[in-house]
Amino acid sequence: MNTLPDSKPSFRFQSLTCIFAIFVTACCVAVQADAQEQRMWTSKNGTFQKQATLVETKADKVVLRLEDGKTIEVPVAKLSDQDQEHIASLADSKVGDGVDPVIKLRGAKLAAELEKRIAEYHQGQEKSKEVLRVVYFHGSDTKPQAGYQARLDRNLRDIQDFYHVEMKKNGFRSTQKMPLEIVDGKMVVHVVAGKDPNQSYSAHGSSARKIRNECKVALRGKVDFESDYVLMICGLVRMNGQQYIFNAPNYALPFDHNRGCGFVHDCDKFDVALMDDTKSKISYAKEGKQFVETFAKYNTRRLGAAAHETGHALNLPHNGQTEQARSRKGRALMGDGNQVYRKEKWDRKNKGAFMTFASSAKLAAHPLFTSSDKERWKVAKCKLESVTYSLRGKRLEIKGKVQSDPPALAVIAYADPAEINFQDYDATSWVGAVGGEGSFHVTVEKHVVGQHELRLAVLLANGATKVPVAVQYEVNKKGVPDVAKLNFTQLVGPIEKLLAFGKRKKAATAARELLQKLDSNDEKPTEELLAQLNHIVSLSEPAKEVKSLSAVNEDSVFLSDVEWESADVGFGEPTRDRVFIARSQLAKGKTGVLLQVGGRFHKKGLYGHVDSNFVFNLDGKWNKFEATIGLQAGAIGRDEFFVKGDGRELYSSKEIAGSVARKVELNVKGIKKLELIAKSTTTVKGGGWAVWASPMLKR
Repeated sequence: MNTLPDSKPSFRFQSLTCIFAIFVTACCVAVQADAQEQRMWTSKNGTFQKQATLVETKADKVVLRLEDGKTIEVPVAKLSDQDQEHIASLADSKVGDGVDPVIKLRGAKLAAELEKRIAEYHQGQEKSKEVLRVVYFHGSDTKPQAGYQARLDRNLRDIQDFYHVEMKKNGFRSTQKMPLEIVDGKMVVHVVAGKDPNQSYSAHGSSARKIRNECKVALRGKVDFESDYVLMICGLVRMNGQQYIFNAPNYALPFDHNRGCGFVHDCDKFDVALMDDTKSKISYAKEGKQFVETFAKYNTRRLGAAAHETGHALNLPHNGQTEQARSRKGRALMGDGNQVYRKEKWDRKNKGAFMTFASSAKLAAHPLFTSSDKERWKVAKCKLESVTYSLRGKRLEIKGKVQSDPPALAVIAYADPAEINFQDYDATSWVGAVGGEGSFHVTVEKHVVGQHELRLAVLLANGATKVPVAVQYEVNKKGVPDVAKLNFTQLVGPIEKLLAFGKRKKAATAARELLQKLDSNDEKPTEELLAQLNHIVSLSEPAKEVKSLSAVNEDSVFLSDVEWESADVGFGEPTRDRVFIARSQLAKGKTGVLLQVGGRFHKKGLYGHVDSNFVFNLDGKWNKFEATIGLQAGAIGRDEFFVKGDGRELYSSKEIAGSVARKVELNVKGIKKLELIAKSTTTVKGGGWAVWASPMLKR
């Protein structure tokens, strides 16, 4: 928590006997005052502030010199997170071990370093004319909503200001404002009338692609959807009495640093000028849900949606906040902060939305903000080497080296809990600069208990982002990550890569050699690691012929060991006991062959990209079916799993995402035909890597 208890009114800043908590190196390095400047120090609940200079750190205390010259020695438990980060960065910067001090920069100093590198990389480049383009789409039987031009001009300028202020708060002070398409002082809105009536369009992904394709044709020569960043405003709305009915998409199509297209819906009440109206109300329906909200709340959510989808169009992934940041700053825009955008304007108890440091760093390097196309379209090469995981207290320390072209600026660690409520919306982010010879050091400071996915994203100088590592790990009840499993994963990864590229003999040889080394090692590996290596050896051998289910005499059998009646998948091929990886995915760095669901390795299983359907002929001879269901590690989709018996639904999982896994145990007595179905719950099906892990039939 970020607050001090209210039960101690006698608390004074000068007696901060319970103020700071600082991580200390084993040798308790002292930070001397000669390199420090006076700054504002704040208690954790923000009640007390004092100008002071940091004189020295010793163990878990600091010495501060106040403006009147007096010095005070205080423990470090309850100062603001920013003060703690500041002290930690100073302790890190006193390096005597030959480590590049750049990799230990944090906060404003890290932002300044990234801005300097970005400026150096693009120096001398001709300024591009790239801007955020706004397209207004409506049905053939309607017109744009009243006052759309002036309203959207106000709305987008507000979002532009929000981005700029938040980036400055994160230390990115030289970055320009997000460029809008302005002519004669007004924002350009490209209007397109659809080919079909309003009600022919919907919130579905196919409708979004249809809208984009119609706009591609209508705006040829004005807007290039293959190289522009577009916010699509959809005036697909009709009235049912006083209620607005929306038929528009409200998300982004797949994006990268070269292009992006976000969708939001419009009506005549979508206006930042109505943000302070907490009395008038709007009634509306979208995607089958009914809402009645004040103009203030409606515009908080709608402007938040526009700011959020603009972020996606500019290559920002979902990114939430820690509990500490939430109490101090509010909610992250690319998490669920779209629900509270500018809410502090009409609700003084609310802190509204903010932008994370990671999002600001990605924008600072983005071609739209650098106004440079240097190597923008270059096919980036990027890999991480010698990655190690260690603990400092409960903090997860990640170190390694980056090899990339274009050069790497930073490594962003996304720590994504397996909670289902917000999927990857609650992934926290932690940033470290890339130093000399590609070295990096990122610290994940806060964890929640349970399963997580860790994604290491490399931010490149041309604005591209690559994610060469996506692994699952667990945090115990004390809040401590399982680093042993993370480190063992690093041993298996390169061998998986050999198998993914079809180098079976080399993979088997490497797996056997590692098994021998581990057998003679004092630190015994986990049973899971040994099972993974032995499974790689098995997968490297010629595939065994699967047998008919009717020929099985045993009391139990894995479905991946028997023939299926049919198997259909949405992309690639259905596979047994491993993941299917296409050549195009190999080029993008996806090489994880082993089935990993819910942070656990499964030797047996069925893999199929959604929408998928596996059908087995049980002939009424089996009594029980059991499996663990979930998405393959690294998946970004959201899927729903179904089991049907003779056409009747026996099970429905509801939505599953991230590293969530669920156990299924069903009575299938008398069932002749068993169907295992996985479908995407979103309109965009990318990353829907559905796995039926350890699927077994029993007599």
